[in-house]
Amino acid sequence: MLLASYPCALQGAEKAQSPWHVEDNVNDPELEGVTKRSTPYAPLAAIVGGGSLGEFTDVEIAQIASTWSFVNSHGGMLDHHNPAAGTTVYWAGPSAGRDRHGRTIGERIKAINPAFVLSNYRNGSYIAQHSPHEAAEVEARLPLGISVWNTGVTLLEALDAEASTVRVTRYPDIPTEPATREGRPDFYPWKKSTTRERHSKNTREYVAWLRVDDEVMRIDDIQVSASGVTLQVQRGLWGTTAVGHAKGATLFQPIYIGRNTGIDHGDNTLGGRPDDPSKQPGIRYALITAHPEMHRWLGDKAELIFAEGYDVCWLDVSVSTWYNNANAYGDSVRPWNLAKGQLLTQDDYREWQQLKNDALYARFPRGKFWINNVKGSVYFEDGNDRYQLSGENGHHPVDGGSMEMYAATRGNEEAWKLTANMTLDFVSSGFSGVAWSKGRDVNGYRLFSYATYLLAYRPGAALYFAIGQEGSLLKKPRNLLYWDLGSPKQTFKKIEEAESKQVKGLYVRDFTKGKVVVNPGSSAKTIVFEQDYLDVATGQKVRRRELPRNSAAILLLPEGGR
Repeated sequence: MLLASYPCALQGAEKAQSPWHVEDNVNDPELEGVTKRSTPYAPLAAIVGGGSLGEFTDVEIAQIASTWSFVNSHGGMLDHHNPAAGTTVYWAGPSAGRDRHGRTIGERIKAINPAFVLSNYRNGSYIAQHSPHEAAEVEARLPLGISVWNTGVTLLEALDAEASTVRVTRYPDIPTEPATREGRPDFYPWKKSTTRERHSKNTREYVAWLRVDDEVMRIDDIQVSASGVTLQVQRGLWGTTAVGHAKGATLFQPIYIGRNTGIDHGDNTLGGRPDDPSKQPGIRYALITAHPEMHRWLGDKAELIFAEGYDVCWLDVSVSTWYNNANAYGDSVRPWNLAKGQLLTQDDYREWQQLKNDALYARFPRGKFWINNVKGSVYFEDGNDRYQLSGENGHHPVDGGSMEMYAATRGNEEAWKLTANMTLDFVSSGFSGVAWSKGRDVNGYRLFSYATYLLAYRPGAALYFAIGQEGSLLKKPRNLLYWDLGSPKQTFKKIEEAESKQVKGLYVRDFTKGKVVVNPGSSAKTIVFEQDYLDVATGQKVRRRELPRNSAAILLLPEGGR
């Protein structure tokens, strides 16, 4: 049941002087002669922060229940803006309090809209941001479940179980002279521990370490000579066993989250490598998602979410692509598959994720898990993340998937087609999903992503269009999302079927009350219509519409014009 089935709740809220923050609509014109719904046209999801989002009145609860269909929040972490306040509560659960009738916020919402989905974020492959306690947990519970990269550095001589001095080759890419390269010390890629404690405390007080075979060693000091690098170490760290190692054995280092450059540049405030410049306080490790102890540790985190009454545990970075992986200096590294003795492939990583999913569903047979960051480029091939939703390769299917940064590959028509075809497959296969239009609305991105979504959406499908609400569920979504397009006239199996016969490179879908046109290419295109439409972006009546590159138009038929 979709949220649009609850018009009475919103109408009641309006009569009671709805507390909407209406300034968000300032850029959307009001249109005459077309239908504007009291509830959004398609089901909306909101991505919000953590902690208590407000002691909502009954009017506000009705407003939330009638506007949103799905809310994903970030409870259980430190407040990003005020870390000293401690771990945030789960806004819809008992930790945020109950009303005088003993009901949580989530229970009050579901009393109005039983289909409302409550979801809470949990990083499914890494230590979560703003969770500094998790580094010590992982070091203690699953040190051999921390993801590693192959340094290419080897032992210069055999090592017995008692040795505390380890002589190793230099890192292949660092010359012996001069002492630094691009600001890197001559003992790169190593660092030495900055705390005397047994476990890492934060990005300034951490344990630096390496792995040889199945032994973890703490690095306390480093010396450099012409023949190599000498590491002063403590052996058998965190419950691993100190044993002998052969000359030439390979040294591995942990993978941290906090890469210097690349697609993850926007998340540089969430870095968790040693001495990371971000304000995010905790060491953040990437984890081996196939490791059984990782499954148990992650299950303990999911249990907290379900105990708060949430429907969904949202597992971030739980697809076939790793993200933001770095060494201790923030340089990009690729995970190593220790079991196979080779670089990790995307297909193997997706299989690891599915093994994790199987373990979580075995522990929580009634629990629901969604995966985040599903991308069109690895949905049908090069990782085959579709398998996680279908379960057709023998694993338990997940309950849903989020397409983060939805339709953000603008100007690249082929990449856009991959996203559009993935979205069509979500709908035709009956997969639950979120098309997450993440980030600022720059250069018409919100309209472009929403129009892309509308090329696939069918009324009744569990495909939500998501926007960030910066912690407030009382900001009214834009007028854009309330215009009534009616029923779609076409259903596409592939996005190529939507390409205009009149103008190559434009993708068009007709509705009983309007039309959606998307230009995902790098050049402007013009289309002529058979009758007048109202352009929702300008409020103007048009019969001929130029679409600049990377743009879209949503057009409505004036009443009586269809």
